[in-house]
Amino acid sequence: VTEMIDGVADEGTVDIAYDFGRIYPVRIFLNLMKLPFSMFEQFLAWEWEILHSGDPRRVGTAVAQVLAYLRGFIAEKQKNPDDGVASYIANGVIDGRPLTDDERIGMTWFLWLGGLDTVASTISQMFRRLAMDPTLQQRLRAHPELINTAVEEFLRTQPLVNSHRQAKKDFEWHGVTVKKGDWVICLNSAGNFDDKQFACPHQFDPARPVNRHYTFAGGIHACLGAHLARRELRVLLEEFLRRVPPFRVAPGADTTVTPGLLSIRNLPLVWDGAVQS
Repeated sequence: VTEMIDGVADEGTVDIAYDFGRIYPVRIFLNLMKLPFSMFEQFLAWEWEILHSGDPRRVGTAVAQVLAYLRGFIAEKQKNPDDGVASYIANGVIDGRPLTDDERIGMTWFLWLGGLDTVASTISQMFRRLAMDPTLQQRLRAHPELINTAVEEFLRTQPLVNSHRQAKKDFEWHGVTVKKGDWVICLNSAGNFDDKQFACPHQFDPARPVNRHYTFAGGIHACLGAHLARRELRVLLEEFLRRVPPFRVAPGADTTVTPGLLSIRNLPLVWDGAVQS
């Protein structure tokens, strides 16, 4: 975080979505997995095709290319292990049994896909709200002890991922006829605005004392990367508010938000004065 803030310190502006949010969590993920940073742009290009192209043929091509790359990467880590997460998977043993090839590629693939997009989108939405709400921004600057609960509130009010399921047979659900092949969205994040769980659920409260939101899902499907995501968001918010003067959205910038992943592609911020060391 400090290295990236140093990189924009003299500019007085940053595209927090494209030049910061898009890069910061991916750099951390690549370091954890010991994946080469030289593949950064290619990874994001593949990820865009898979999650955002909407074209099944393009999705299939990108998935095949990613899996081929990851299988080669796993084979390399089996020959030359290191202390990265990918190496632990490549050489993993559970209850005395080596992982199967399917288990290795399955774990690596899901970590790869999950490590590239969600935190980037949350960062963009988080800073959009702060840039457009000077009172909230000043409150967090004056009371950094609220950052932990504020991050949970950003997560609660800006959920990104919902589950899709395809019906395997015709059936009726609460009076609604569902046909075999129909797609259904399970709106997990609707629970984040349940007034039985949250007082004034549509109000952003950075000091909300109990925040059992469903942004990271729950139960056996709880997000494996939730702890890392929270830490990335907290550290970024702490350092950015400590070092960068009050910021605002650049005049004329488009502040439209599209619900879901990559909800904000570009968000230029500007500030007056010097960045603190």
